[in-house]
Amino acid sequence: MRNKERYLKVNNLYNRALLLVSDLFQDKKDKAGFPYINHLIRVSVKLDTEELRIAGLLHDVLEDTKLTKKDLAELEFSDRVIEIIEGVTNIEGEDYDSKIQKIINSKDIDVIKVKYADMSDNYDKSRLKLLSKETRDKLTKKYDNNLKLLRKVLEELQ
Repeated sequence: MRNKERYLKVNNLYNRALLLVSDLFQDKKDKAGFPYINHLIRVSVKLDTEELRIAGLLHDVLEDTKLTKKDLAELEFSDRVIEIIEGVTNIEGEDYDSKIQKIINSKDIDVIKVKYADMSDNYDKSRLKLLSKETRDKLTKKYDNNLKLLRKVLEELQ
């Protein structure tokens, strides 16, 4: 992994994760054309522990970059943070509804919290209105029922 030493110089793991995603997603934009890093930060700040906030920042790295679990371990992120990231990572070819059901069936409250924070940010009404009607309709179909399911499971587990 390039720049490993640079990241390891940052002692605070949250700041290390922030530096990492800032580099990895520096040129990526979201569907509305804003820097993608903003999504990662918004997901992170919705979460209530440092471990979850780190997982929130990193939740898309396995899915959207060439980074691996091994890379994350070499950057000294905890096994638990890596497990959470794996739990929310979409696998190519996996049906989204099936993925959500797998997350629910895991009963892993941390994975559910991160996925809920991710989806609720993606489904934020103020951001949705910036998108085309076609994209809004697609996202509404994708997120509406699944968010309700995740919220219900969170309420039951808490």
